[in-house]
Amino acid sequence: MPKIFITILLTIGIIIASYFYVLPEWRTFQDSKIEIARLQVVNEKLDHVTDIKNSLLQKSHGITAVELERLDYALPLRSNAADFAVLVENIVSKNGFTLRAIDVGAGEGDEKVAPPLVSAGLAIPSTKKYKSFVFSVSLTGSYEALKNLLRDLENSLRIIDVEILSFTESNKVFQFKINGRAYQE
Repeated sequence: MPKIFITILLTIGIIIASYFYVLPEWRTFQDSKIEIARLQVVNEKLDHVTDIKNSLLQKSHGITAVELERLDYALPLRSNAADFAVLVENIVSKNGFTLRAIDVGAGEGDEKVAPPLVSAGLAIPSTKKYKSFVFSVSLTGSYEALKNLLRDLENSLRIIDVEILSFTESNKVFQFKINGRAYQE
C-alpha cells in the first residue's frame, strides 16, 4: 500500500510540476515561433532594401565626370549671380533680343526640402534642401524670338522656372519682362 501511495503522490507531483514548468515553457515556445515569423518578415524587407541600396550604389558608381559636371551646372552648390547673368545674356543674344536690364537675386528665395525618392514602391524621405533665387530680365525683340528664348530656357541644363511674363507692343516692337526663379543646392 505505501508503494501505491508513493506512486500516486509522485504522479500527482509530476503533473503539478509539469503544469507549473511545462506550460510556461510551452507559451515561451509559441511566442518564439511568432517572433521568428516576424523576424523573417523584417529580414525579407531588409534584403529588399539592401538590393535597392546595391542597385543605387552601382548606378552612382556608373556616373561619369561629365555627368557630374552637368548636374553641378544644373543645380550648383552656391549662387553665382555673374555666371547666371552670363547664361541668360547668352540665351538672350542668341535669340536676337536687345537686353535692356537683368536683375539676378532680387530678393532671395526660400529654402525647400527635396521631394522623397520613390524607388520600387518605397518612399525614401529626403532631408536634402535646395535654395532658389529670383531674377528679372527686361528685353526688346519679336514674338518669334520670344518663343525661341522660352524654348532655350526650358532646354537649358540650368533649372529655371519662368513665373511671370509680361509684354508691351509699340510699332510691332515688343518689350518683354520675364520674372523667374533659378535653383541651387
